[in-house]
Parts: sequence; structure tokens; C-alpha cells
Amino acid sequence: MLPNREPAAKLDRAALEDELRTLACAKQLLSEELRFAQAQQRFSSDPETSTKGRQAEANAVVALDRLMTRARAIEGKLDLMRRGVPNPIG
Repeated sequence: MLPNREPAAKLDRAALEDELRTLACAKQLLSEELRFAQAQQRFSSDPETSTKGRQAEANAVVALDRLMTRARAIEGKLDLMRRGVPNPIG
């Protein structure tokens, strides 16, 4: 006898919700990195530290953009699932 399994849609939904929570935690960490990098630029009297802060800020902004794009995609998929619309992309 086969074990009782949840439908694939429920598992997919749970996996997407888990990923969304993981992204929320990562967003918080990136936001802290961004604030630290901006503080390095603003309050450092050392030009090298200020330059490192600028580079760190640029890297954090790129990472945050990618993270937010993925989060929006997941939210869109979850919305389609809630409305019962089949996912056109897969």
C-alpha cells in the first residue's frame, strides 16, 4: 500500500512559502549589510574604508535586487495558486 501523500500543489506551495520565509531572513541580513556599508562611507575619515563601503554598498544593492525579484516571482506564483490559475511557466 502506498503512503498517503499530499497533492503536488500543496507540496509546491509549502516549498514556495518556505523559500519566501528564507528570502525574508536574507533580506534582513542584506539590509543590515547595506546600512553598515552606508555608515562606513558616511562616517569614516579613512578614504580606503570609505571606498570599501561604497563597494560593499554596490554589492548589497545588487544582491538585494536579485532577492526582491525572486521574492516577487514567488509571491506571484503563490497568488496564482490561491486563485486556482495554472502556472503558465512551470
